[in-house]
Amino acid sequence: MKNKILLITISLLLTAMAASAQIKLVDKLKKKASQVLEGQLEEVIDDFVDDALSTRSMKQEVNLATDLHNFSEVSAQQEQSSNAASVYGWNPMVYSAIPQVAKEPFFSDDFVKNKNKWPEHNTKLKSKISNGVMTIESVTNAVHEISKKIKIPQNNNFEIEAQIEAVNGKLAGSVYLIWGSSSGFAYGMAFDMAGSAFTIDRYSGEYQPYIPWTVCKYIAPQGSINKLTVRKVDESMYFFINEKLVHAMPFENFKGDLLGFIAPPNSLIKVHSLNVTLLKKADLKESITAYVTEKIHDWQKRGKYEKTVDYTKRVNEENRNIQANIYTQEAVNYYASQKMDYSVCTNSYDPDNETFKLIFE
Repeated sequence: MKNKILLITISLLLTAMAASAQIKLVDKLKKKASQVLEGQLEEVIDDFVDDALSTRSMKQEVNLATDLHNFSEVSAQQEQSSNAASVYGWNPMVYSAIPQVAKEPFFSDDFVKNKNKWPEHNTKLKSKISNGVMTIESVTNAVHEISKKIKIPQNNNFEIEAQIEAVNGKLAGSVYLIWGSSSGFAYGMAFDMAGSAFTIDRYSGEYQPYIPWTVCKYIAPQGSINKLTVRKVDESMYFFINEKLVHAMPFENFKGDLLGFIAPPNSLIKVHSLNVTLLKKADLKESITAYVTEKIHDWQKRGKYEKTVDYTKRVNEENRNIQANIYTQEAVNYYASQKMDYSVCTNSYDPDNETFKLIFE
């Protein structure tokens, strides 16, 4: 039928566990329930991940309810990022895909005090660091740039991330995060004071946009914090606003080591944090273990309005094991999807169920 959605059944190496294998794993975890204490949770998760990964040699199926149009879109995106995903174990186009174990801190500032010796001014161009905020203000018709040398190794994969608040100023003003800069040159990513549009450009006497000012629904309005992320993986750059991918382009070598911020004329902005991390390869087991550990940690937190009786009923050894099972399968499914190569699969069509079965050897 023309309007019917075609269900595509994909046989993966590891995504969905067979019922017997799943029961076996859950039973094993239940036997280990006594170990699931605060200090031993990681050990149990580690064992669970080992068992989950051991099923990779089995041909098992997972149903993806999707139409052909969505399937082709997924294929196109996977093709763009397949090289990085296969090498590093994560997809650089997905903000949350990089596990914490793959991030090595390089530079960090929470602006509690001026430990990193940022320039501070008290003229018509003002800047001050205190109480977890770097305040940058211009009370003239000139922009105010605050930057310092942070020598990021360009040959490495890295991520620059800043949380910036546009406090007040003309709505058309541009709030910039700049990097790889020198005197008279800067790479920049900016959003307007209104919180409606963004741009990515370079400045060398005049602005040259990589992407012109573009309306973006992900930007928070004036008075709210926006998280800007610049991610470099191999020869590509990925740009995120509030954890949403907004642009990707080829990497260009730095022209300097300055990293900082620009406040527009007659405006006030606040920088709440700045972090630079180096990105490294994380093997599958490390990635899954980190994901499950983080999820379990959040899951077992007591809710603000959760009564003691409800909390103790929800958070117990048996339920914790069930959640570990669910989160491990989520992670296995995700990382399996990053490694699928649609060009090396066979398929067969089931006319009765109107489905395709794609088998990855």
